[in-house]
Amino acid sequence: MIFVRLALIAICFVAGLWSTLASDQKKNTIKQIFWHQHLRVPAGQRVLGVIDNPADVAELKVQRDSVLGLSGWTVATNRGSRVQRLAILVDGVEVAQVVDFFSRPDVSDAYNRPDFENSGWRAMVPLSGLQPGKHVLQARAIASDGGSGDLPSIVLHVQ
Repeated sequence: MIFVRLALIAICFVAGLWSTLASDQKKNTIKQIFWHQHLRVPAGQRVLGVIDNPADVAELKVQRDSVLGLSGWTVATNRGSRVQRLAILVDGVEVAQVVDFFSRPDVSDAYNRPDFENSGWRAMVPLSGLQPGKHVLQARAIASDGGSGDLPSIVLHVQ
């Protein structure tokens, strides 16, 4: 039985769920997985999500005038609401957007929320015009009920 539980933890790592959690949540998540519990939506959080490709990075080196491929997932936590749009911003300026979302059954299964399934997204982000140095990349989800929230940001080091 312990091998099954360890396998479940490994699957969650591979599926990218580990990167969806802040450091202080990881211990509780391991307990939930170990005891076959579903993840819980934090109280008061209207939007959840993560940039999971590139995986588990807070900083990233990129080439000037290149195009950065991103993917991840995002959900609106209020039942009956959905994410309508994901704005990709660099230094507070919108450079790309996502309006088409695809199936991520791993997300809906992890939270035991069927309404979270259509949460996957991909974006190609042009980095043209960025000067060398540090820049902040953000993804902001806008929900159908008017709620919004930012996914964890990434610091870009433009070469």
